[in-house]
Amino acid sequence: MGPTATGKSAIALELARRFGGAIVNADSRQVYRGMDIGTAKPDLATRTVVPHYLYDIADPTTGFSLGVYLEHARRALQHTWDAASTPWLVGGTGQYVWALLEAWTVPEVPPDNELRTALAAEAESAGPQALHDRLAGIDPVAAARIDVANVRRVIRAIEVHHHTGRPISDWQKKGNPGFDTLILGVDLPDAELDARIAARVQAMYDVGFLE
Repeated sequence: MGPTATGKSAIALELARRFGGAIVNADSRQVYRGMDIGTAKPDLATRTVVPHYLYDIADPTTGFSLGVYLEHARRALQHTWDAASTPWLVGGTGQYVWALLEAWTVPEVPPDNELRTALAAEAESAGPQALHDRLAGIDPVAAARIDVANVRRVIRAIEVHHHTGRPISDWQKKGNPGFDTLILGVDLPDAELDARIAARVQAMYDVGFLE
């Protein structure tokens, strides 16, 4: 785990090569087909070095929820264990990582587009803070976890409460995943990280990413 451009994928690849195993993606954008450049997705050649799971499994024009991710991820982990190998989870998206490692229960609440549109309009007119304040009134635990600027997650938390009558934080309580984990964090000094991000973005433009 770690911020973007810290070299997580390269480190995971080296660990999988050295100790054996497969890489399991935990980045919410790298699951999509066709979104290769802007997501810094490992290229096809890299993905032949060791088994890679959960890349290019979704169409960007369709929805891909946390619940769907967990189904795929748990199958990938089991497939790796069945092969007497070690899965290396790489991310990316903290919600994906913790939902898997803490065995969250995901509420079966399909998207309510009418409600989402209304809440998005509220955030646009009154500001994200107003919407976040609404969440804090019904689920202060979730509000403390979700950044004010992350309007999409704020809307989802309100949506779950609206349809289930339960705070989303109740659904996200820690459980037992049924396996042991070793968590490796990657970080860099700010100046070095900024330079790596700038170089990565320029490299994306160089290979065709649209400005």
